[in-house]
Amino acid sequence: MTTLTPTRLAQMPRVNLLPPEIAEAAQLKRLKVMLGAMLLAAMAAVVLIFLLVSSQVGGAEDELATAQAQGSALQADVATYAEVPQVLAEVDAAQANLVTASTPEIRWSFYLNDLSLTIPKTTRLTTMTALNDAAAAQLAGSVTTEEGVMTPLGQATMGS
Repeated sequence: MTTLTPTRLAQMPRVNLLPPEIAEAAQLKRLKVMLGAMLLAAMAAVVLIFLLVSSQVGGAEDELATAQAQGSALQADVATYAEVPQVLAEVDAAQANLVTASTPEIRWSFYLNDLSLTIPKTTRLTTMTALNDAAAAQLAGSVTTEEGVMTPLGQATMGS
């Protein structure tokens, strides 16, 4: 055996002369300390979570106040635009009147231009009578079958 060879010594028997109650009391004390530390850690976690949540509540209250202020400002804007539906209804009524008024319209300028192109240049008109049969029928409420209002094919004429 050399000096470099580790020697294994037999473990010496351990003799415990203390009564088992003292060892149990020491183990109970360690358990109490560990449970106390766990309780303190849990309380610290609860306090930390409470502080985090309370700071978020403050931010949420600020956002709520901002949203309520914006909502009241928008309600004030709604009051300024209250007449918009009335104006839109008036525009719709005016467009309907325009359609009704221009439906039986005869573009006489086109007819007179065509007439000037078909008659000889030496001819002059002294009088001319134009009747808007479609407008008269529309004002009466329906197209009548009087002569001049309907064509032989059964279509309403615009005028004569």
